[in-house]
Amino acid sequence: RLAAELHRSRVRRLLSPGFAPAPPPALTKRGEPSARMAGAADGFRKLDAAHPVFNFFEQYYGVTGGKGPRRLARWSPPLESPGGVLLEAATADDLGDGTLHLRGAQVLDGGGGVLYDPAACVPADASPFLWHRDVLAATEAAPPVTSCYGLHEWAMLYHPEGAPEPPSARYQGSALQLRVDRETLNAAVEGGVSCTHVDALRFFAPAAARHNRHGGRLERIDQL
Repeated sequence: RLAAELHRSRVRRLLSPGFAPAPPPALTKRGEPSARMAGAADGFRKLDAAHPVFNFFEQYYGVTGGKGPRRLARWSPPLESPGGVLLEAATADDLGDGTLHLRGAQVLDGGGGVLYDPAACVPADASPFLWHRDVLAATEAAPPVTSCYGLHEWAMLYHPEGAPEPPSARYQGSALQLRVDRETLNAAVEGGVSCTHVDALRFFAPAAARHNRHGGRLERIDQL
């Protein structure tokens, strides 16, 4: 139970700088606090879609709305735990307020805590797990690419004269200025990028794709 609380607090602390501004309190027609806002008392809010850093959770990981950050903060048991995982002092209330997962949980009589069956937390369709396993195995077996130097980040900001603005342009200006001038950034990308990361390529500026030594477009099958 303490581990679950610590995890929830840590996630809230890490995400709080990116929370959207708090809305004004909702009131009933009688001017009383609305019961619909009771869930916000846990300190979680949706992430600010305009934030230049935390919006990445929404665009890349699909962490949306107020439920998204709460899901990240919800503790779940290790998959390899013979006999289950017992959370001492946990109660049914912890399942109802979102602190703990409902799936695989059994509330023990007499205040004995909550016992988790890790097997019940695994979806019936294991194909996503197997696919990720194959990607990790292929990555381990493939020759390492040690010359990327993180230039995929620069490729996301690449903007030569006459080219369409990169999607990231809306975060520049007063919100998040570049640390180097545009000419230096463009020259670095035009010198060549070595990127084999499919998801990084998805966020390349359109004009930068042709400067990637591994191709301007990769499919997930190329990672296997």
